[in-house]
Amino acid sequence: MKTRLNHLMLLLFINMLSSCASTKDVSVDYSHSNNDVIAFSKKAAKAISMNKHNIFPLSHIYNRGTYHEFSSKIYPTSGGINRVEQTYLKFCSEIGGIAEVSYQKQVCKTKNGGDEVLYMVKISEKGKRSIAGRPRIAIELIAPNNNNMLSQGYQDALKDFGYIPSATIVKNRQKQERINELRRLTEQARKKARLERYKKEKPFIRSLGSKICKDIKRTRYVGYTEKVTDTRIQVRVAYAEIIGSKYLSPGNFRPQIIWDYPFNWFLCD
Repeated sequence: MKTRLNHLMLLLFINMLSSCASTKDVSVDYSHSNNDVIAFSKKAAKAISMNKHNIFPLSHIYNRGTYHEFSSKIYPTSGGINRVEQTYLKFCSEIGGIAEVSYQKQVCKTKNGGDEVLYMVKISEKGKRSIAGRPRIAIELIAPNNNNMLSQGYQDALKDFGYIPSATIVKNRQKQERINELRRLTEQARKKARLERYKKEKPFIRSLGSKICKDIKRTRYVGYTEKVTDTRIQVRVAYAEIIGSKYLSPGNFRPQIIWDYPFNWFLCD
């Protein structure tokens, strides 16, 4: 009983410390960074994390020759993941870059365009929340050494990190445009063929007793013309079959009599 009481007291004490830490919010200093995103990341992670004695965050920096890697896990004092994202967006602007944002990723580029990437960062929620209920935010970042943004090693690292080069984006866009144009032309041809067929079959579709069909997705409905008006026809839908498998029928089909426009039907083969 005494051990359990001591455990509860310890939890309350830790929770109180966490609450205190959450009120000591330190502003991020964007000055004197000398455009060094690695140094800035280390400084910013400490500034916005819960513990100001560097127990948190745990930051790691690795020199990979042509680039540096930075990683850290922090509990922001306020704002959660949004605050971390806004911190890097502001830093990109401060160093004269342009940020491209996608889901949990930021790419900071120079204003020259192309693939001059000042840094790329991934920001995501990972692991358990703190005792105070704050989310743990993981920061993963890569940046070139000596500002050599076009080195092959750095460019390869960017691709492994999820970056899509500008040339690939243009190529993919052109490919998609060709696909869209082909779809448009195919649909245009389909509609034209459908209209030509309807013009030929219209008198027969409107003829009483004609066997007519209608396709909806993978199901073909088969019926017979029973009545006609100036604009519509009454169809006794007798049965349905799976297109390409005429001996298979959808299980929920029930014969019915409906009114419809003749253009929605065609003569069954």
